[in-house]
Amino acid sequence: MANANFYEIIQTLFIELGYDSKDYSFVDKEDTILENSFISRDLFRKNYFLVLFISDENKIRDIIKNQAKYFFLLKEFFGEDPDIDKNTSLLICIQTSNENNSLFLNIEEDVYYFKKYVLTYSNEQLTSFITDYRGLIEEKGIKIAMDKIVNDVQLFEDFKQNPDINGVYKLITKIFIKIPILRVPINEEKTVYSLSEVIEDSLKNKGLYDLKVRLDFLRESKYDEGTILESLIELYKEEEVD
Repeated sequence: MANANFYEIIQTLFIELGYDSKDYSFVDKEDTILENSFISRDLFRKNYFLVLFISDENKIRDIIKNQAKYFFLLKEFFGEDPDIDKNTSLLICIQTSNENNSLFLNIEEDVYYFKKYVLTYSNEQLTSFITDYRGLIEEKGIKIAMDKIVNDVQLFEDFKQNPDINGVYKLITKIFIKIPILRVPINEEKTVYSLSEVIEDSLKNKGLYDLKVRLDFLRESKYDEGTILESLIELYKEEEVD
């Protein structure tokens, strides 16, 4: 694990969570995006994750263009399992220093075929995680090491003070957020906090929290799609003016 790449880290994490993981590149050998990919299935809950790894942000558009192909190849591979239609997520892991790309948000809001999550990471974050927690990873595994990090009060306080620090705590909290089957462990000996608090603090620091509140209200409302779209346009205009 000392020289592990992000593919190995994430695949090992899924295995530790009780998922059966298989290489997925064989379904289309000519598709370079699938060269680094795997499919994970939880046999008990019947959840599926198609996990892709890219280093070129521009390829994310190709992923969306080809998502129908990926989806139907998945259905063919698993024999038309009806759970695929409602319980399949697409996790796109991107090695990049650009974490605020609006394109990533648009991808996650795309409602077709998959529930989508974009997980960004840097080589520095990955190296820090593997180097600083090597002993714990080798002895207890990836998930236990991640649990230790998110329960580290000092790391949490440091991150609250400067959420733009590109460190290992930021990476691990993003993994918890982007892989929703993960649960944050509760350490009763320390102050309990949630990842939602981390997200809200980050939004407040960037002056975006009020916008989030208003978007959440619209999302939970019973307004028709046309009304919601008009409201979003007005919100956008207000943000442009500000």
